[in-house]
Amino acid sequence: PPFPKWYDANAQCEYHARIRGHSIEDCIAFKKIIERLIKMGIVKFVDPSGAENSLPNHSDKG
Repeated sequence: PPFPKWYDANAQCEYHARIRGHSIEDCIAFKKIIERLIKMGIVKFVDPSGAENSLPNHSDKG
């Protein structure tokens, strides 16, 4: 039978042990797991434009 429209023979999914057919970016199962971890508070995203800069200021060094 023909493959579904979304099938990409060149793509490999890291979440599914590199099986062919889709990439991790297109992996619905992986996205659902991540969404669940976010809802549970296990995975959190920090605003990258936060007020704190963890890198030291080296502007005074030549």
